[in-house]
Amino acid sequence: MYMNAEIEIPEMQSSALPDECIVSFEGKHFVFKQINSNNFEMRAAEVGRSGNGFTEIVNTNSLKNSKIVQKGAYTLLKAMKNKGEE
Repeated sequence: MYMNAEIEIPEMQSSALPDECIVSFEGKHFVFKQINSNNFEMRAAEVGRSGNGFTEIVNTNSLKNSKIVQKGAYTLLKAMKNKGEE
Protein backbone atom coordinates (compact mmCIF):
# COMPACT_ATOMS: atom_id res chain seq x y z
CA MET A 1 0.00 0.00 0.00
CA TYR A 2 1.28 3.49 -0.76
CA MET A 3 0.07 7.03 -0.52
CA ASN A 4 0.81 10.24 -2.41
CA ALA A 5 0.82 13.43 -0.40
CA GLU A 6 1.74 17.07 -0.77
CA ILE A 7 3.30 18.70 2.22
CA GLU A 8 3.29 22.45 2.55
CA ILE A 9 6.24 24.04 4.25
CA PRO A 10 6.57 27.67 5.25
CA GLU A 11 8.14 29.97 2.70
CA MET A 12 11.51 31.43 3.50
CA GLN A 13 13.96 33.57 1.62
CA SER A 14 17.51 32.38 1.13
CA SER A 15 20.23 32.39 -1.48
CA ALA A 16 19.97 29.43 -3.79
CA LEU A 17 21.40 28.08 -7.02
CA PRO A 18 19.95 25.68 -9.59
CA ASP A 19 20.83 22.07 -8.80
CA GLU A 20 22.93 21.84 -12.01
CA CYS A 21 25.39 24.38 -10.56
CA ILE A 22 26.38 22.20 -7.62
CA VAL A 23 28.69 19.20 -8.01
CA SER A 24 29.60 16.59 -5.42
CA PHE A 25 33.18 15.37 -5.15
CA GLU A 26 34.71 13.26 -2.38
CA GLY A 27 31.73 13.86 -0.11
CA LYS A 28 31.75 17.64 -0.45
CA HIS A 29 29.78 20.12 -2.56
CA PHE A 30 31.35 22.60 -4.96
CA VAL A 31 30.43 25.27 -7.49
CA PHE A 32 32.55 26.75 -10.27
CA LYS A 33 33.24 30.46 -10.23
CA GLN A 34 34.05 31.97 -13.64
CA ILE A 35 37.29 34.00 -13.59
CA ASN A 36 37.26 34.84 -17.31
CA SER A 37 35.96 33.19 -20.48
CA ASN A 38 38.26 30.13 -20.20
CA ASN A 39 39.28 30.04 -16.52
CA PHE A 40 37.23 28.69 -13.66
CA GLU A 41 37.82 28.21 -9.96
CA MET A 42 36.26 25.41 -7.94
CA ARG A 43 34.80 26.79 -4.69
CA ALA A 44 33.40 24.87 -1.72
CA ALA A 45 29.68 25.31 -1.21
CA GLU A 46 27.82 24.65 2.02
CA VAL A 47 24.39 23.49 0.95
CA GLY A 48 21.12 23.59 2.84
CA ARG A 49 17.63 22.60 1.80
CA SER A 50 16.68 21.63 -1.74
CA GLY A 51 13.41 21.91 -3.58
CA ASN A 52 11.90 22.72 -6.98
CA GLY A 53 15.25 22.33 -8.73
CA PHE A 54 17.14 24.74 -6.45
CA THR A 55 19.49 24.22 -3.51
CA GLU A 56 20.12 26.68 -0.70
CA ILE A 57 23.69 27.98 -0.41
CA VAL A 58 24.67 28.70 3.20
CA ASN A 59 28.10 30.28 2.62
CA THR A 60 26.94 33.04 0.31
CA ASN A 61 29.56 35.57 1.45
CA SER A 62 32.34 33.70 -0.35
CA LEU A 63 30.32 33.65 -3.58
CA LYS A 64 28.86 37.18 -3.66
CA ASN A 65 29.33 39.11 -6.89
CA SER A 66 30.65 35.98 -8.60
CA LYS A 67 29.60 34.47 -11.90
CA ILE A 68 28.69 30.88 -11.14
CA VAL A 69 28.68 28.25 -13.90
CA GLN A 70 25.12 27.05 -14.41
CA LYS A 71 25.53 24.48 -17.15
CA GLY A 72 28.34 21.98 -17.59
CA ALA A 73 29.60 21.99 -14.00
CA TYR A 74 30.16 18.21 -14.02
CA THR A 75 32.03 18.51 -17.32
CA LEU A 76 34.33 21.10 -15.74
CA LEU A 77 34.86 18.83 -12.73
CA LYS A 78 35.83 15.90 -14.95
CA ALA A 79 38.17 18.06 -17.04
CA MET A 80 39.82 19.56 -13.96
CA LYS A 81 40.34 16.23 -12.21
CA ASN A 82 41.59 14.47 -15.37
CA LYS A 83 44.02 17.31 -16.02
CA GLY A 84 45.35 16.98 -12.47
CA GLU A 85 46.08 13.28 -12.97
CA GLU A 86 48.33 13.81 -16.00
